[in-house]
Amino acid sequence: MQVSALRGAQSRVSKRSCRPGALSWTACPPGHRYEAIDALSTATDSATDDDLLSALTLCEGTSRRLDRVVVATVSTLERRGTFAERGYKSTPAALGDLLG
Repeated sequence: MQVSALRGAQSRVSKRSCRPGALSWTACPPGHRYEAIDALSTATDSATDDDLLSALTLCEGTSRRLDRVVVATVSTLERRGTFAERGYKSTPAALGDLLG
């Protein structure tokens, strides 16, 4: 499977299954949450070297975007005092408990 086709599949999954601006996974039906990731995983066995290199850069870009979302989310929770309200003495303690 071509990486460009996977990018199109990822776009279609996002457009059809998630409400714009939704902040919750509940806005995306469970069957569609990991559809694009599964397609990438399956394609790696039969992909060409060029496709694999493209997939690698696509995955890295996605990972970096997700990292920015995590940082912004933690920052907002800190600013709102959510961790303290829930009894955590520090942000690292809250993250350790919540994320393992």
